[in-house]
Amino acid sequence: MVHQDLILGIPAITTVNKQQYLLDNVQQVSQLLTLQEELNEATSELESNQVELEGMVSQLQEQQSEKEQLVEQLKQKEAASKEQKQQLLEKNKKIEKEKNLIEEAISNEEERAEQGSAFFGQSNIPSNTTVISPSIDTSVTGVPSQYMKYYLYGEKEYGVPWYYLAAIHSIETSFSTSPTMTSSVGAIGSMQFIPSTWVGYKYESSGGLVGEDVDITDLETIKKGNGYGVDADNDGKADPYSVADGVAAAANYLSSNGFATDPRKAIWHYNHADWYVEKVINLAENFKNGTQISKDGDVQLKSGGEYDVTTVGNRWIGNSVYVFGGGRNQEDVKNGRFDCSSFVYWAYNQIGVQLGEQSSVSTETLKNRGTAVEEKEMQPGDLVFFDTYKKDGHVGIYIGDGKFIGAQSSNGVAIEDMTTGYWKEKFNHRVQRVTNI
Repeated sequence: MVHQDLILGIPAITTVNKQQYLLDNVQQVSQLLTLQEELNEATSELESNQVELEGMVSQLQEQQSEKEQLVEQLKQKEAASKEQKQQLLEKNKKIEKEKNLIEEAISNEEERAEQGSAFFGQSNIPSNTTVISPSIDTSVTGVPSQYMKYYLYGEKEYGVPWYYLAAIHSIETSFSTSPTMTSSVGAIGSMQFIPSTWVGYKYESSGGLVGEDVDITDLETIKKGNGYGVDADNDGKADPYSVADGVAAAANYLSSNGFATDPRKAIWHYNHADWYVEKVINLAENFKNGTQISKDGDVQLKSGGEYDVTTVGNRWIGNSVYVFGGGRNQEDVKNGRFDCSSFVYWAYNQIGVQLGEQSSVSTETLKNRGTAVEEKEMQPGDLVFFDTYKKDGHVGIYIGDGKFIGAQSSNGVAIEDMTTGYWKEKFNHRVQRVTNI
């Protein structure tokens, strides 16, 4: 029989010793378990500390990122501030330069006026230039007489009639009386040239502007850039603020854009707007035909002129629409929106005759204007009435040969025959002769 102590692999000991040995082992196991618990607690604490540290690291990283973003934002703001400051400095330089040019141009104009040579004095005329003497009665054209020599020079050199140049000068800067001489889009000078157009497109920086280092008055720079600036007064530079140079440059530009073959297209190139083209052409015709411009912009007829109430509305033929109640504000008139009575009002207003209030004009108010005359005594310029949708429901202006001009509901402003068809049937034989009311 195998002894139990040998099976356990434990040397044979006494019972007392065996119990002590087992007790010691139990204590050791207990200590080990205690150590294990402490180790577990320490491990748990370490893990907790690790999580806390990771959180702190993450927070620090976020703070660092925010700091970097803040620094970047500050750098961007600083750069933007520097750029804005630079732009303001450049703008101030430009304004100062323009101010100096304006003052110099004014000084030159005053000097020429004092010397009596004013642009076409013998000291300024090239030897091969023939001076044109105006034969125009400038006192009735509404054009400042001191500028006629500039317009005539532009006509002679570039083939653009003087009255078109005068019209553009009037529209752009009110004959150089505009207080700033610089538009919101950067156009400058008497004739409102975009700087890059004046000096040459090759120098354009953005939006028609040119760099601050470009001298737009330098003749060689303009030549290299194929610009349109002209030194018309022979002072060695092409100054857009000089009326002489500006008008000549405008004539040069219009001529280069085909004015001789298509005036409308050339004027459109000057300002890309149909209303502008119409305004220039109409004002030019007014100047050409010896009319004056009143303070409110209406045309005043020159006595004995070719322009009268029977023809003033021809510009709207094929270029207008009939709108019942239209034609009673500037926006409608500018866009050719009339009814019959507002067109009659407009036509007479163009020759200085006001037929009551524009806002309330109607066939009812017009039929009581002026003096009633017999149909057989009817003359061009008389008002003629028709019974359309009501009695005296339509009105027009008699132009002679049995015809009248008016705003017709079907085709806008048009000339119609009163001696046949619809209008003969509707004519009620009311004729009113308008005098200078």
